[in-house]
Amino acid sequence: MTETTEDVAPPASVLKPRRRFPLIPVLAAVALVVGIVVGSFVFGRLMQTPMTAQQQDAWAKLEASGQYDPGSIHLVGTKYGASIWSATRQQGDLPCVVLTRPGPLDGRSMVGCAMPTETDQEMSVQATLTYQEKGVDYALWATLSDDIAGNPAVIVQRQRANEPWDWRMQYSDAELKQAENLVAAGFDGETVSILGYDGDTPVWMGNAPDGSGPCLMVVQDTGVVVQQCGSGYDQVALSVGDTVYGVLTSDRSSMLSITRLPGGAQ
Repeated sequence: MTETTEDVAPPASVLKPRRRFPLIPVLAAVALVVGIVVGSFVFGRLMQTPMTAQQQDAWAKLEASGQYDPGSIHLVGTKYGASIWSATRQQGDLPCVVLTRPGPLDGRSMVGCAMPTETDQEMSVQATLTYQEKGVDYALWATLSDDIAGNPAVIVQRQRANEPWDWRMQYSDAELKQAENLVAAGFDGETVSILGYDGDTPVWMGNAPDGSGPCLMVVQDTGVVVQQCGSGYDQVALSVGDTVYGVLTSDRSSMLSITRLPGGAQ
């Protein structure tokens, strides 16, 4: 497809973020039963959550550790028998989330801290711990990030450590139907993913069935897979009607680019 500035008007481009899933060391991309604990807090202006005697003891140990700014440790809530705390280090510059849980790990804490940089203001802090309950091994983690309004929120997740991973679990019914069409077309269901959406239409990315390179795919209502593959994602442009889909990449993520062509693709 050849375009010139004389016969093609400047296209309107829309950027949509690639769909993201929780990334946890060792358990990355695992579908989870998610419990959400949203603390009504902003660092420096936290709502106090009443503490049990056991939590008061845990709080005292965290305060006495000297690892956190004095007075910055606050109980956000409790989930799956674990206490989730917010705290700061380095005079408030380093937000932290802390997990404590009674039992074999009593007296210990797992902490995650992160400092947003000038180039990345999206705060995401994680803390993880593992424990055994009634003979079952669990991995528990808490993620501190910003909600849609830009306020800090904590998401608490738990996963059986030995639970098998099934790639189908991450999709809605409509998405799964399309993923199964991709599998029928020869793509590996464990490696395809949704790059982004054009309205209600997901645009997929994955490796070509013959291993020749990356592909962009759209599944039409009829179930037919429209695809375009190349040697690299920066070389792939998928044309569907008057729309061209592409990939914009950065050091941290990939983004879907959507270009509308006047009069349809040439």
